[in-house]
Amino acid sequence: MNFFLFSILAHRSRRPSLSLRNLFFSAFPSLADLFHNAPPSALKPEQNTQGLGLELARQLVLGGGGSGRFDAVIATCRDPSSATALAALAAEAEAAKSSSSSASPLPRLTILPLDVTRATTIDAAATALQSSHGRLDLLINASGILHGEAADPESGVSEPFMPETALARITPAALAACFAVNAAGPILVARAFVPLLIAGGKAEEAKAKEAGQAPASSLPSVLASISARVGSVSDNATGGWYSYRASKTALNQLNKTLSVELARKRAPVSAILLHPGTCDTDLSKPFQRNVPEGKLFSRERGAKQLLEIVGRATREDSGKFFAWDGQEVPW
Repeated sequence: MNFFLFSILAHRSRRPSLSLRNLFFSAFPSLADLFHNAPPSALKPEQNTQGLGLELARQLVLGGGGSGRFDAVIATCRDPSSATALAALAAEAEAAKSSSSSASPLPRLTILPLDVTRATTIDAAATALQSSHGRLDLLINASGILHGEAADPESGVSEPFMPETALARITPAALAACFAVNAAGPILVARAFVPLLIAGGKAEEAKAKEAGQAPASSLPSVLASISARVGSVSDNATGGWYSYRASKTALNQLNKTLSVELARKRAPVSAILLHPGTCDTDLSKPFQRNVPEGKLFSRERGAKQLLEIVGRATREDSGKFFAWDGQEVPW
């Protein structure tokens, strides 16, 4: 079967007799705040129940994603009981399944607790997945924070923050929040779930071998982390956005380093980075007036473009950084 975990998990099967094929995992610190999350005690992200992450889940669950349909989608969030948008999506999927006569049923959506700023919850989710499915085929790290409210590491006092336009505007709270959510969280998710991705990739290699094909011809498992072009060092001509920019650069380096280790171990996993462009979400709303005409994407288009890239990722793509149009972004 295929599994998709996207702070939301999902899976589907290539053949009815198989137990698992692909799992897509994307992690949000909190599903109620897609793309704006951190620990409740340290950060108050802006509410965003209409983000790109939710749209990615919607397209995978309802069959509109470019990477194909899954048997199950498992969404993770800090507090499943408050994830109303996900609950509505789950109900919509169940209703569609009940009314469908298709031989390929829509995937089931399950919601699990996971906070990318709390390693114990990440490890617990991985343990649960190992027990229930034993493998993972696709993981998308979609956690991110650009603006919101964070607690000062020393005083504990919460303060709002926006992307810094000057050195004097940098605060310890913004730096800590951005690095915790944008860089540390995704690599901790990778640490917990890469063994499951390797298991998924090896299962595909075994199937290829049974079919008389070279194991290397099989599709690898994919770990895709959503980054941003502003994380590119060579592309930085405008400056500003210190905390967000630096945390995305850190994410890029962490993913590149991971890809080197995976290649050294000959692990059947492709670790890629994605720049979605500017999508019409709460994350980008304060800055949309500066977006060139035709470059502000709807959530539907943004998710579709990313899923198309994920769907054609190969072993040779591991360690690369792709923009929404499939072009590589310079480091």
